[in-house]
Amino acid sequence: MSAFPKLIFVKTASTEGNPKWLVFFLIIGLGLLGLAGYNIYKNLTTPWHLVTGYVESSEVVKHTTSDGVTLSPLVLYNYTYLGKPFKGTYSLGYSSGDYGESQRVVNRYPPGTKIQVKVNPSDLSDSQIRQDFFSENSEWLFVSALGLVFTLFPMLIYFGSKKTQ
Repeated sequence: MSAFPKLIFVKTASTEGNPKWLVFFLIIGLGLLGLAGYNIYKNLTTPWHLVTGYVESSEVVKHTTSDGVTLSPLVLYNYTYLGKPFKGTYSLGYSSGDYGESQRVVNRYPPGTKIQVKVNPSDLSDSQIRQDFFSENSEWLFVSALGLVFTLFPMLIYFGSKKTQ
């Protein structure tokens, strides 16, 4: 007896005949994988310059909408590039009701903290706080995981149902 559960495939009308639904999911899945791969590649190969910066302030900001209250971290920082001072902001890119997540970002960047800032040489006011690979690409890693789901699960269902016929 195997330690892994045996996959049981149920023969249904949707997996028989012409697999148009499979092609549809494959196109979506491969499109998501391509989009994510391109953006991760672009993030890794764009020749941004690294400079030293300092956190000016960091706080959890409340946003009140018709749906309720959401929270997000807001980190203000400054840096100097080619002798000119610049300011930048960092947030998660989304708001949530999770105070703990926002507070962790604020705790990671207290005022006065020395940070590495990535500066876009084409637009010196365009900057980002340098982070690890997973933090900088988290949304694209999520999109690629979604692409894998859209690609692999329909294939597993389709070819698994063919096997049981």
